[in-house]
Amino acid sequence: MTEDSRSDSIIEKTGIWTVITSLIVLFLVYFSRSRPPEVKVEESLKGKVSPTLDNLQKAYDSEANSHVLYLNFAEKAREEGYKDVALLFQTLADAEKIHRDNHKRVIEAMGATPEKIMIVPQVASNIDGEVDSTTNNLSKLIRRDLRSSVNGESAEQQMYAQFIKQAKLDNNSAALKTFKTALVAEHKHSQILDRVKGNLNDWKLADHQLYVCQLTGETFDSHPGLEACSPK
Repeated sequence: MTEDSRSDSIIEKTGIWTVITSLIVLFLVYFSRSRPPEVKVEESLKGKVSPTLDNLQKAYDSEANSHVLYLNFAEKAREEGYKDVALLFQTLADAEKIHRDNHKRVIEAMGATPEKIMIVPQVASNIDGEVDSTTNNLSKLIRRDLRSSVNGESAEQQMYAQFIKQAKLDNNSAALKTFKTALVAEHKHSQILDRVKGNLNDWKLADHQLYVCQLTGETFDSHPGLEACSPK
């Protein structure tokens, strides 16, 4: 599975929301701009190495890998007949891509170049070198039991909490904003994964609809209000 590839789920962008569904008919219309706000970085921070810039690079790398990881998990879930688990993994892949791109914009605004090391093939594989089962993949994400630097959702929450503290010390408001936005979204991801793991059979039915905010990557498994999609 390559980066930014798509499954056979239906993906529709409506205003600030991406709706990912296995249903044929979609009903969701929001009238709002979907383009991310311009990133503004203090002049004193441009072109300088700092702990926060290093953390931005780590976050960018983590989200880039997580994006591809979820695409691999989605393909495996479809093979095993978990249609809506595949939908969920596709949704989370889209959300992680949004986080990746948000971090990328801040890194570039600081005068640096985003860096990533793709390590997903090793992380996504079981002992036989194949993508692990859907049940095991869900457990890994919840337990943070993923090898190397690709984080599960709980681990990403801890990572962002640390990065937020450093961004405050460095007085980097742009980094602080992208870290806080990602942290809120990762918390929601963990909540959804917990619900799915506890009731896996209900996610074979291909009757769920999921919503991803194009600005923040927040993900919802019920119809969200417009106010739910706003930068934190």
